[in-house]
Amino acid sequence: MARKKRAAESGGVDQRWMLTFSDMMTLLLTFFVLLFSMSSTDSSKLHKAMKALKDEFTAFNLGTMGLGGGAVGPLENPNLVIRPDEIRVAVDQIKRFISAEDLDDDAQVTRAGRSIKVSLSADVLFDTGSVAVKPAARPLLHEIARIATKLAKTVRVEGNTDSTPVVGQRFKSNLDLSAYRAISVLKTILEEKTFTPQGASIGAFGDYNPVRPRERNDRDRKANRRVDIFVVDPPDAESFWYALMESYLSNTSNKD
Repeated sequence: MARKKRAAESGGVDQRWMLTFSDMMTLLLTFFVLLFSMSSTDSSKLHKAMKALKDEFTAFNLGTMGLGGGAVGPLENPNLVIRPDEIRVAVDQIKRFISAEDLDDDAQVTRAGRSIKVSLSADVLFDTGSVAVKPAARPLLHEIARIATKLAKTVRVEGNTDSTPVVGQRFKSNLDLSAYRAISVLKTILEEKTFTPQGASIGAFGDYNPVRPRERNDRDRKANRRVDIFVVDPPDAESFWYALMESYLSNTSNKD
């Protein structure tokens, strides 16, 4: 009997991780059922629902999952731990830098969960039709790189334009222009030697991702001419879901 008891204690796989995993899958299923069940989208209610779901994911700690027997310890990699205080401090630091450079009217800094979004007007970064970053904008981009390094995060740069057609032969479309501008900004960020480029990426949307779709005046067009810089976790499955929800929340907030 003692031999059988010892065998039972030492063998097998601890299944406790399945409880947390099943909770996560149930939340996902509930979320998508909610989307499909909506006959008309109420952006305010949807925003609240997605925020609640994101908060549930925040509470889901991968460190509690164990596939072997015995006690389940915390995740060893500290870079995956959510540190809200550090994110808040970093956001404040970027805002102070922007104010010191007198860029308050041309930059917006927002926090979304574990990520930071810095939206910069293209007018402060580039001359009209150009993809060369202005010298005055370089210190801010280098500061963002230093903050990303301090937080053990990477960056994603997304270029956007207004709907005004490009002039000249250099670029065939606004999509091309936004791509080259995103590349130029990322190259400037990489000039900061402390920044590790692993996981860094770009996106180009041209005039297909406006924050003000109607563009009724110059102010609307200026808002759409922008480069969005995201300070995010290196790519992994968990970060993908965060980025998906945070991007949607950000876009619905801007368009309301």
